Amino acid sequence: MCLANFEPFKLAEQPQISPTPEQGKIYWHDPFFEGLQLDLRQYSDVLEYHKEYELSKEALKIDVVIKNKSKTTIQHDIARLFREHNLIEYKSEKDYFSVWDYWKVLAYVGLYASANKVPLPQITMTIVLTKYPKSLIKHLKDENRVKIENQGNGIYYIKDERIKIQIVESKKLSKNDNLFLSFLRSNLTTNEAKEIGGIFETLKVDSKNIYFDRIVQANKSTFEEASNSSK
Repeated sequence: MCLANFEPFKLAEQPQISPTPEQGKIYWHDPFFEGLQLDLRQYSDVLEYHKEYELSKEALKIDVVIKNKSKTTIQHDIARLFREHNLIEYKSEKDYFSVWDYWKVLAYVGLYASANKVPLPQITMTIVLTKYPKSLIKHLKDENRVKIENQGNGIYYIKDERIKIQIVESKKLSKNDNLFLSFLRSNLTTNEAKEIGGIFETLKVDSKNIYFDRIVQANKSTFEEASNSSK
């Protein structure tokens, strides 16, 4: 099409100035941004353009990454799914985990794979929640057509995704394998408070340890009752 036939058209503003081109190198991002608008100019009243759009207002960080240097299967219920690179997203008891959060953690996997040049089959994603995400599981079954395999003790494998992924309902975890994770809540019983207190004494862990400190804060009256009943 001849440029003379172009109707007056205002391009979206460029929010940033591209770096000075290196010798022999042409930076095509800015002209690409404008070229899109020119090619789609007949839809300018319905299309809104954003250059270098921030995907999240928060820093993109995953809660935990565990690397299995031995590449051997770990005989532990929560870690049996693990491969070489294992990403973990943790939500505390008052946090809600929606389908949008699910898409976000899957995006984290893609970003991790890209940044570290790791093939997807070597990566797993574990989502640890206090409560069973009923609405999310229903959505995954109905809309994504995936299968959910109950492995027992609050562990659920999500099949048919491109990566190996599991959802862990921490309050149902086996105490034999996951004693400390199962106690991360604010509704401990007096007997449980005594149990974890005794374990910390046996392990000779400093009572100022952040794990112990937080569960005491969340169960202050229970620990006081446990302490008084032991006197």
